[in-house]
Amino acid sequence: MEFSENALVLKVGRFKEADMWVRFFTPTRGVLTAFAFGGCKSRRRFCGCLDALNQVRFRVKSNRAGTYLCLMEGSLLKTPAMLRQDTTRMGLMANCIKFVEAAFRGPDGANTIHGLLVDALDVLDGEQEVSNAFPMLFRAKMLCELGFGPNLQDCCVCGAKLDTVAAPQFLISEGRLTCGHCRGRSSGNSLSVSAGALKTLDFIRSRGPEQWRRLALDPPVRREFAEMVDSAITYHLGLNWDRGAFRRV
Repeated sequence: MEFSENALVLKVGRFKEADMWVRFFTPTRGVLTAFAFGGCKSRRRFCGCLDALNQVRFRVKSNRAGTYLCLMEGSLLKTPAMLRQDTTRMGLMANCIKFVEAAFRGPDGANTIHGLLVDALDVLDGEQEVSNAFPMLFRAKMLCELGFGPNLQDCCVCGAKLDTVAAPQFLISEGRLTCGHCRGRSSGNSLSVSAGALKTLDFIRSRGPEQWRRLALDPPVRREFAEMVDSAITYHLGLNWDRGAFRRV
């Protein structure tokens, strides 16, 4: 198998004296890992390509047995020069990448998630102000893109408009919302959510990262929103943030 495709480099590592492994995300195949033999020394084949967060075009080939992939050559398309100078923003981007690596199985939906990652990278590499809540908003957006975003308009039981009822409930196991009156008709754990938390999710779901800076989150709404998103991630994806990584629970 051999193919050429644009990719976003997620991680790189070194083994032996001159060889590297590279994890990257492509729009059609999702997350892949390949070996770049001689990658530490070859300026001609991989000039400037083999750094995390670079956008590149790789030519990839499998070995004869089809057991691993090799990078044959690459060309650099774009590098986040400003982002690399800001350790805080680098941390925000690293958190987003860790979630993608843990949550995305692909290749179905790879194009959408690749686009979301590139958009997030462009924002963090720009000059506009960025909230430290950016990774949380990214997780919420990706959760919706993976199909776990609830109907924010109507109670899933009686159909009542949620913006007209008090204390809507988020049913964690079902990923749906109900009015307080219908909560007793559903089993499983639930969270009370405010109109502010629901509006935040609606804003994130319908807009890309470049518009998230317009979102002002009061501390109570931020806590509610984070609890709703993290609970859904734990239940539906089986992931928890623990000691600097997303781990299976």
